[in-house]
Amino acid sequence: MVVAFGIIISVNMVFAYFAFSEFPGLDGPKSYRAGLNFNETIEQGRQQQIDGLSVEEQLEGRQLTLSFLVRGQKASKVEVISFAMRHPTRAGRDKDMTREVNVREHQLMTMLPTEMLGNWSMDLDAMVNDKPMKIRRKLFIPAP
Repeated sequence: MVVAFGIIISVNMVFAYFAFSEFPGLDGPKSYRAGLNFNETIEQGRQQQIDGLSVEEQLEGRQLTLSFLVRGQKASKVEVISFAMRHPTRAGRDKDMTREVNVREHQLMTMLPTEMLGNWSMDLDAMVNDKPMKIRRKLFIPAP
C-alpha cells in the first residue's frame, strides 16, 4: 500500500517537473500592458487596411521573401524596424533577425536558420511608404 502511494506521488512529481520546465505558459512578457493596448492594436490593424498596406510571403527552402504592397502596387519605400521569429512554446528559441534581413526595393529577404522547423510566429514592425505596419503571422517551415 505504501509502495503504491509512493509510485503515485513520484509520477505526479515527474509530471509537475515537466509541466513547469517545458512549457513557459501563455503569459508573456508585459502581458498586462499588452492587454491594455489591445484596442490600440486593433485600431492599428484597421489603419493598415485603410492605408492599403499588405504583405505577401514566399518561402522557398530556407529563403523567406516578403513583398510589401500598397493598394496592390509595390511599395516605394520600406524600412524594417524589427523582425523576429518566435517559437510558439519555447521563448528561449526566439530569434531576433532584424540585422539578418536584406531589404531591396519593396522586398525583405532573409535566410532562416536550419534549426527553425515546424510552427513559428513571425513578428515584423516596419515603415512602408512612411506609414507604420505591424505583421504578426504564423509560418510553417517544412523540413528540407
